[in-house]
Order: sequence, then structure tokens, then C-alpha cells
Amino acid sequence: MLRRLDTITPIVKLLAYSEPNDEQSILVAELGSRTLQEHVAAAKSSMTGSEFRSIAQQCCAALAALEELGLVAVDFKPSNIMAFPTVAHSELWKLIDADGFVAAGAQVGADDMTVTPVYCPPELARIYCEAETTIALPANSHCWNLGVTMLEMLAGGETWLQKRYSVCRSVHGEDADGIVVSFFAWLAKRDAQLERERDAAIAKAVTSSSDARLRALLSSLLHVDRAARVSAHRAAEHAYFDTTEDGPLDALLRCWEQLRRTKD
Repeated sequence: MLRRLDTITPIVKLLAYSEPNDEQSILVAELGSRTLQEHVAAAKSSMTGSEFRSIAQQCCAALAALEELGLVAVDFKPSNIMAFPTVAHSELWKLIDADGFVAAGAQVGADDMTVTPVYCPPELARIYCEAETTIALPANSHCWNLGVTMLEMLAGGETWLQKRYSVCRSVHGEDADGIVVSFFAWLAKRDAQLERERDAAIAKAVTSSSDARLRALLSSLLHVDRAARVSAHRAAEHAYFDTTEDGPLDALLRCWEQLRRTKD
């Protein structure tokens, strides 16, 4: 698998690696400059629209490449995405957490993978609140993580899920394994409240009426029903990333020009 991953541009490049020895191996990867988490914290809410679009598109491309290999990035989050300089003095954003790649369709339980609660998709939540539960890992689970990550980029930090997690932890505490079961139980219900809070978070993050395509993309990534959720491949082809299309201002100017010609 390592050799196949090494050919994918949006995945961190492995410069050297050893064959497993006593269930251990040594990996030497290219050197990145900073994680997306660090970048968002430094930028706060000052990230430009073009920069946001570029990073989001690269994240989509990375997850789409994994889907082609039949893999899911179960712990996709800003701290597992890193910037790497290029000879053109620009940056490429790549996934760095190869340990978090799990085969799509595999039967997984709480002991089979590591997830970060506030990025965990609803369909995986119940394995952390129902003892000995396993599910077949959906191929598009990481698209929920991507949607949460994009909201975090837009907000310049904490999302509504992080706030909910903090409340659950404060009120109900953790179990013996350090798991905030009440948060996962709330997420696993996939009820109307979750959908309302999601919609409110998207509306708050995307305030401009001209960004209808971005709102549509976020809604498709954060669909509570994973069967209706978009794949990373489809997300990468979303109209939001098509910068060749006219923006709202271009359409307005074209309309104005046609009216002017009619009057003349």
C-alpha cells in the first residue's frame, strides 16, 4: 500500500521506508512547514476566498485519490493536513496520517481505529456508545470530516460540534477509557436537532448570498445520511471549484451591458 500511496501527489511523499520487522517499520517522509490547524489558528477569519477554495479543493483531491484505492481517512482533520513548499514558491496541502487509512467496507469497532470525536461522522458514532458494536466502514465517511474541516477554516477555529462536545464533557464527563459517551450518543441519533444545528452552522459560516454553491457543497458533505452524502470524487468536481464560470458580479455586469445595448 505504501508504494501505491507514494505515487499520489496529495498524500505526503515517503522518501524511505523499511519492510515491517516485528510489526514495526520506519518511515521517512518529506518535510512540511505547518499543519492546516496551525494555519487556521494564525489566519483566524482572514483567509481569502481563493485560498480557502484552493485548500478545500486539494483536500477533496486527496480524499478522492484514497477512494480510488478503496481507503478511508477515518481521522481526517486539520492537524493531519500539512503544507509543503514547491519550487514555484507555492504550497501543496497533503494528508500526512497514513496510519489513519482504513479499507472501505471493513468491519470496524471502537478498538480498530482512532477517531477525533468532533470530526467523527454520525454513522461511526454508535460504535463508541454501544458496546461491542461493529459496522462496515462506508467509503465516503471521511467526507463528513472534510465538511467539518471546511467549516473550521471558514470560522477561523471552533465549530458547533466542538462546542457541543465541550458541553457534553462538562455535564456528563468521560467513561473509564476517556470517551465522552454522551457526545457520541447524541451524534449517533442523527435526529432533526443535529440537522438544524448543521444548517445553522453553515448559514453562519457562509454569510454571503453569492456563495450558494459553497453552501450546497457543505450541505452535501455534511449530510447526516451517509447514503445521501456526496463522495470525495463528486465533491472535487463540484461547481464551487469551477472558477471558469462567471461569478454573480460578472453575470450582473453582463445583464447591465445587454440592457444598455437595448436602450441604445
